[in-house]
Amino acid sequence: MQLLLFMNFFRAIRLWLMLLLPVSIFAEQLEIFRTDTCNLFNQGDTVEFKAKATGFNVGSATLNLTVTDFFGTEFEKSYTVELTQEKENDPRRFLTIELSSYMNGYYEMQAELRQGERLASAGNSFGVVVFNHRTREEVLAGDYRFGMKMFGPNGYFDGYTAMNLAAHLGLHWTRALFNQDIDELNKLPVKIIYKIEGFPQEAYDAERYGPMDEFKLRHFDWRKATLPLEEPYKKWLKDEVAKLPEEHYVFEIWNEAWGKVPEDDFAKVCQWSREVIKEVRPNAVVGPNLGTHSEYDSVFIKYGGMEGMDAVILHPYGHPERSQLRARVRGVRDFYERATGRSIDLYVTEYGSATPPQPEFPGNTERGVAALNVRRSLVFYVEDVKGFMPHTLGQSEKNPNDGEDWYGNFRRNMQPKPSIVALATAARLIDGTRYIGDIYYQPDVGAYLFEREGVYTLALWTNDFSQNEVQENTIALEVQTGVKSLTMVDIVGRETSVDTQNGKFDLTLDGNVVYLVGVSSKLEQLADSQPRSDLWVQGVEQRGERNSFRMRQPPVLDGRVTEVEWGNQDKIEISFSKVDAEDISGTGYVGWDENWLYVAVDAVDDVPMAKGELPDDYHWRKKLRNPTPHVLVDGLNVFVGAQPKYQIPSFLYAHDKHFVFAPKSEDGQPVAYEVDVSTSKLKDIPGVRFEYALTEKGWSAELAIPLSIFKDFPTESGATIAFEMSLIDFDPGEKIDPRVIRPKDANKNYYDDATLWNLLHLRE
Repeated sequence: MQLLLFMNFFRAIRLWLMLLLPVSIFAEQLEIFRTDTCNLFNQGDTVEFKAKATGFNVGSATLNLTVTDFFGTEFEKSYTVELTQEKENDPRRFLTIELSSYMNGYYEMQAELRQGERLASAGNSFGVVVFNHRTREEVLAGDYRFGMKMFGPNGYFDGYTAMNLAAHLGLHWTRALFNQDIDELNKLPVKIIYKIEGFPQEAYDAERYGPMDEFKLRHFDWRKATLPLEEPYKKWLKDEVAKLPEEHYVFEIWNEAWGKVPEDDFAKVCQWSREVIKEVRPNAVVGPNLGTHSEYDSVFIKYGGMEGMDAVILHPYGHPERSQLRARVRGVRDFYERATGRSIDLYVTEYGSATPPQPEFPGNTERGVAALNVRRSLVFYVEDVKGFMPHTLGQSEKNPNDGEDWYGNFRRNMQPKPSIVALATAARLIDGTRYIGDIYYQPDVGAYLFEREGVYTLALWTNDFSQNEVQENTIALEVQTGVKSLTMVDIVGRETSVDTQNGKFDLTLDGNVVYLVGVSSKLEQLADSQPRSDLWVQGVEQRGERNSFRMRQPPVLDGRVTEVEWGNQDKIEISFSKVDAEDISGTGYVGWDENWLYVAVDAVDDVPMAKGELPDDYHWRKKLRNPTPHVLVDGLNVFVGAQPKYQIPSFLYAHDKHFVFAPKSEDGQPVAYEVDVSTSKLKDIPGVRFEYALTEKGWSAELAIPLSIFKDFPTESGATIAFEMSLIDFDPGEKIDPRVIRPKDANKNYYDDATLWNLLHLRE
């Protein structure tokens, strides 16, 4: 609030100065005002914007417009506009930008205002969509599935306005913290999932955890990482639940409890919460936020955590095809129904991808994320997820290198991103339909058949094999539609009438879903609701496999990698095609015995053992993607998963270890640390041994990691663990440093997803 007051005061002072000073001293500027509907226009409406210019005279000026649609097609328009003045001596000039009518879709506009030598430009994004007029009562009574997670950066983003617009696009589910201000949200045409997390100070168990101001458990505060006192917690929760609007009935217990709360404690708080909620709301649907299909889930169930629960709430991040998202969701349902012996509903309160503008590693484009989010949503729909909402409504845009700040479907300035338009199209065409089944055409072509009120719709797309640009990879397909004509709707809602040739229709597919509305009901005979396990082929995230052989004699740890000691181990080639191998590359090795895991690396490095700062925390995503990172050393990352079967997609968990080794740190001494997977804090590795040496081409290192530090590390021949490694190359003075070079056979996104680490077979 103080920030907003300061900004308003600054704007008032600036306006006062503009009124007093001559126009000529101001640099030319153009500002395009956002519409009341966040630059979303209803189908058929005239697209126009109000704008303000400074540094221009009253009178005529030339406006040059370039509008680019979702697919990269540009439309240009140039015309004369009149700049007007609202008050005498006011240096501001006002104008209207008129674009006439546009077809449904997502667009980006660049406007250039020219008056003699004066020139200013500005841009924005907008969408043309189909608004629905469902009332709150209709939404609460209807079986709608699509949604949008409620969130917006405080002080800048009007989340209620944006959520209201999302709801009127058919995105009716949302998730909100149960003890926040629900009144405004409850006025909207939405269904709310209440997230129960945290508790008041009087429920803190000081006897168990010590004084509150001294308690530190990872980077989570005591409200989320401790077990509350039962009676104070139940009393408080009962009072809070009683305040909630009765129309909303789904309750989610905690947020990603794994890594924060032990399984038995989480089972207790879930059962306490369920008892209270069901007492106040007998018809409530209650479930934990879990579904990792991991050891944590199993132990949680063992302690009675699922007794009386109606649902499981998921956060299934990952690529829709490469990570086998549909199989994962179906597997979670099967797992919980087997474990409980009853039907379990699924809800999804987070999914999606971020679009940071400057990641060191290849990131997602906004258009690519729109395609991914639609395909994820279709997976959830066909798997009968009761409500699903992507993460998240708005974005803070604080750090251009941090994905956590760029998950929004609206920008920080509340203008739309492509994803909101694409999701609105999917909701309009698919929500409320009957999923009939998949139609198999060929590998890497997805096809879902839906029906609503006798109208059959076929959704088609391909696996986008490229990391970034969906449009780069295409498959030509002949579709037997069974009708003479139909309507084709693209991913952002543009409609085209199509006449077929004897019922056949040729089209070129890419990762952007296309909908064929009005196909023949006879296609139902070809549909199968059981998905094929061999459908997705290209780019599927398969774990590589390597071998590690028992070392009959422990290596002499002197830092020198010799053929005698390491020659019988599989070589792990570490290099990157876009970086000269003489600059940085290497070969890694792994060996083992009953007590140790041995790792060695022979690094080619043109500036070997560069030293610098190693911080207290080592957050891979935030630090190593920053062009001016705090991790300024040459070194080695080592990732070890003792139990691959318990690994969780998109996470590092209890059996997973991340180590960082550096020959020289800021004080010139070698360092060996474990990175706490929850806090990113560096901590010592008890008993580790680490030696290094300079070589003719760079540096080498050997290390021995005691198996005693792992949870359930298998020590017998024939066992399998997960293992990955990468080189860190710091060359002082270079523009992008440090570089992190992974092995040739490593998956791209392995660094924060243990399920992508290569499997390492322990051999004799």
